Formats: sequence, C-alpha cells, structure tokens
Amino acid sequence: AQTIGLELACQELLKKYEELKIVLIDLTKFLEEIPEGLIEEKFGHAGKVETSLMLALNPESVRMEDATSESPTFPNHLLVRDSKKFMKSGVMGNAKIASVEKGTTLLNLLVNEISKVILENIRDKS
Repeated sequence: AQTIGLELACQELLKKYEELKIVLIDLTKFLEEIPEGLIEEKFGHAGKVETSLMLALNPESVRMEDATSESPTFPNHLLVRDSKKFMKSGVMGNAKIASVEKGTTLLNLLVNEISKVILENIRDKS
C-alpha cells in the first residue's frame, strides 16, 4: 500500500487544525490478522482477496470466467515505471480461487476491525 503521501498530507492537516483527528486505515495491517487458512497470498491486485471482496460486495461486476492467476516478480528495491512489463494480466495473486464466502468473511473482519479503530480514536481521551 502506498500510504506515505497520505501520511504526509495528514500530518500537514494535523499541524494546521489543532482539533482535527485523523485515522489512516491500512487494510494490509488487518489482513495480517485474518484467520489462518482464509488467504495464503499477500494482498495483491485483483487476486484472491480483492476478487473475493468484490464477489461479496458487487458480484455482477466480477467475471469469474476471466479470472486468472499470476505471481509477477519485480526487481528488489527498484521502483518501476511500467509494472506491466513484469506481468501479463495485471493480476497479482490467484483470482481463480476467490469466492463469495471468503469475501463475506473478509468483509466482516475488515468492517469489525476498522470500526474498532475508529471508535477507539474518536472517543474523547481527555
């Protein structure tokens, strides 16, 4: 997740607005906490995780007949200008094994965990 730009922008807002509270959610942190066996791959683009979430949220937008699996290898420590040079489909993971059930489980976990973080941080801690 590319959050550094968001973090910097949030820090500037916090300096400018003394009463402002900002919660920056990184979904990949929650995925580290998921039940064992639910996902085996890292959070990749259009792989098992994202495709399962879309199947749970908006199944008519997912074409499972076109689902594919790809594990591109990128150079270590080097930002690339065109990631398409390292992959055929744009998928990073295995969309073929996505399911509504996995998506619903992930969605429930994410909603619960994000809700906890927000509630913990919006309460007046004075």
